[in-house]
Amino acid sequence: MSISSIDKPLFVGLTHVGQVFSIGWSHKIGHCAVFDFKISKVKEFKNLKTTSEELGLKPFLKKNFNKIKFCLLKEDIKKYKNVFLTVDTPLNMDGTPKVKEITKIIFNLKNLLKKNCNLIITSQVYCGFCDNLKKTILKDRQDINLIYFAETLVMGNALERFLKPERIIIGYEKKTKFLNNFKKFQCKVYNYSLKEAEMVKIAVNLFLFNSVSYANMLDNYCRQFGFKFTKINASIRADLRIGKKSYISPSLGLSGGHLERDVFTIIKTARNSEVKSLFKRLKNLNENRINLLIKKYTELKNNFFFKKIIWVGPSYKPESFSIVNSPYIKFKNFLRKRNKKIYIYDSFFNLKSEKLENCLDKINKKTFFKSLVIYNYSNKIDEKNLKKFVNMNICNVIDINLNQNEKNKFLTY
Repeated sequence: MSISSIDKPLFVGLTHVGQVFSIGWSHKIGHCAVFDFKISKVKEFKNLKTTSEELGLKPFLKKNFNKIKFCLLKEDIKKYKNVFLTVDTPLNMDGTPKVKEITKIIFNLKNLLKKNCNLIITSQVYCGFCDNLKKTILKDRQDINLIYFAETLVMGNALERFLKPERIIIGYEKKTKFLNNFKKFQCKVYNYSLKEAEMVKIAVNLFLFNSVSYANMLDNYCRQFGFKFTKINASIRADLRIGKKSYISPSLGLSGGHLERDVFTIIKTARNSEVKSLFKRLKNLNENRINLLIKKYTELKNNFFFKKIIWVGPSYKPESFSIVNSPYIKFKNFLRKRNKKIYIYDSFFNLKSEKLENCLDKINKKTFFKSLVIYNYSNKIDEKNLKKFVNMNICNVIDINLNQNEKNKFLTY
């Protein structure tokens, strides 16, 4: 299926979702254009700089470079009939969403939109957001056809999810021919009202949140019998009603901000007191999981002298760099209150380019001598060296990855 140049979409916003959507669209469907109100982001994207939240984007950007028009003037927006708003809803470091930032962008965007254009919103918002837009910011632009696209990308594997979705969820009041482009994905397309599509995105994340909470709750319970939930996790996943890809890995709580965003939304907007109370309790359960690490740290601190504390792998997962609400941030805040410094090392990401402090360049005996290492992830060479250092009594390591095979683990919490 080809798409005429006049109908090719413009993706406004070059955050994670904007980069994935524009690259994915150019690869799967055809030509498109990109713009960001921060022109420096457009220039960086044109120079093949892609987000550290998604490893592997650059080769696809190179391959489809000539299919993407890089717009540097906001007046270019007026040329496009189909405009995607692809801005990830900003988060505070604790995962609280800043939806007002999205409304500000739409306010700046509305007078630049072509008459009778389609505005397709992908940002993570609350149920009723689009309806509120029509009553407020877009009150004087009733010609704009609002569409909500419920993206369900997975951080670290987002492009693959975009190119091969198991389904597509779209909400609208007025159907448009442009939506026929999604037929090329050859999957089920669910057509909803705006509110229903907004709710699908929230509902998916809340289901995953409940799965994470289930795993952490069961791990707390298993520990009172002298074992960890990880020991029986595989057999539970083997149940077809649960599945191998289910989010039932115990952890130090929610991280990354993506699930937290919708947990915050339902707690804030729920009118039913039982619903609000339930999600508050589950949120507290996850927030308290960091105490497992704090307890182990305290035990070691009382028995050993540490010259320094080093965190290996500060992102919440190695496939995608985000430290929003990560265990590293929580533990760093715990140490800060006690006037203690923490150093960080990462073999996957350039921490200095992420503007983080106290970054170490490599793992060696001198750097790690008499240190306490909090191990999250690294490459195999670094892991081998750390194990060697432990055997030589150079350092102590707390392994916070509960889901490795026991035989590969360091000292665990």
